Amino acid sequence: MVFLLHIAIARPKVVINGPLKSPSGHALAKANKFDIRHLKIKIIPVSDEPIIDLQSDHYFMGEALRQAFRAYEAEEVPIGAVVVREGRIIGRASNQVETLKDATAHAEMLALTQAESAVGDWRLTDCTLYVTKEPCPMCAGAIVHVRLARVVFGVGDPKAGAAGGALNLLQFPTLNHQCDITRGVREQECMSLLQMFFVEQRAKAKLRSQGGE
Repeated sequence: MVFLLHIAIARPKVVINGPLKSPSGHALAKANKFDIRHLKIKIIPVSDEPIIDLQSDHYFMGEALRQAFRAYEAEEVPIGAVVVREGRIIGRASNQVETLKDATAHAEMLALTQAESAVGDWRLTDCTLYVTKEPCPMCAGAIVHVRLARVVFGVGDPKAGAAGGALNLLQFPTLNHQCDITRGVREQECMSLLQMFFVEQRAKAKLRSQGGE
């Protein structure tokens, strides 16, 4: 258990009405002056719970995971994304390909569009994208075009990822912009949600093929 010591002193000398007594009951000689020897100290226990850093990659990936869970509830591939500028979320979205019947409605694309609207410009040079799964080539192309400063993703995609998985468009040397990349933030949580979704989808497909509802 950690303890904090709280001592508040307004000024070096404090005028006190009447004699100031020590813990033993004897009056102090200089009753009109503050004597730190007889200061009462209040010890306040502090919770052992970790402090949440609202500016950390862990926190913002948690916000992307919230969006991914929304996609999961809508039976979309559970991917979520948020765009952060100066510590504030200015764009957030979940995957909506099936809902909108639009192959380009990936979480990253929708979040980038929201962010552009928020700043009033297509350039997002001082922004960071947090996304639960490594961006695909389409989203990576959009990220390069909007000049994002940084991309943070959860789980990688070695088959189709374009941020170092299958290829790296975000740092492609001949393109006119490159992004900083941070990989593996809350990777297990991002992976588990995707795995759960696909297990359930395969089970539903098997049930349908057997004539079930």
